[in-house]
Amino acid sequence: MEIPNPIVVTANFFFDKLGLYNFRARIASSVLSKKAGKCRQLQQYVNLCYDIFRHIPLQLMGRPIAPLQLRPEIQALLSMLSEKSIRVMLEIGTANGGTLFLFTRVADSNARIISLDLPHGKFGGGYENFKIPFFTNFARKINEYS
Repeated sequence: MEIPNPIVVTANFFFDKLGLYNFRARIASSVLSKKAGKCRQLQQYVNLCYDIFRHIPLQLMGRPIAPLQLRPEIQALLSMLSEKSIRVMLEIGTANGGTLFLFTRVADSNARIISLDLPHGKFGGGYENFKIPFFTNFARKINEYS
């Protein structure tokens, strides 16, 4: 288990206390969108999810979104899903949001994807204020690469 960086802990505290959820979500969404725009294959999206927001200075903008699944597991699932035309999807247990982000990359650009999590749950713990606008911004633009 990684020991939290004191700078990141302090920044998170002030972001939360000052209510800068939407500002932080916009910055994190912008960074993620820019990096995702360079991805052309599922493997690149998977790598992005496991690596983004893990190191300073990106930790100050967002929180890690790595899926809880092992890479080979999520890659196999995404490969199967990419062969289908997914228009509706339900994810139970959002956790860090990485799997949700990856689902937005393989589902149809007009798909309705619902992800839910219980407050104070064992794995995801519900949604912090920062996560709601951030997760909402995972939606792809209509003409973005799928």
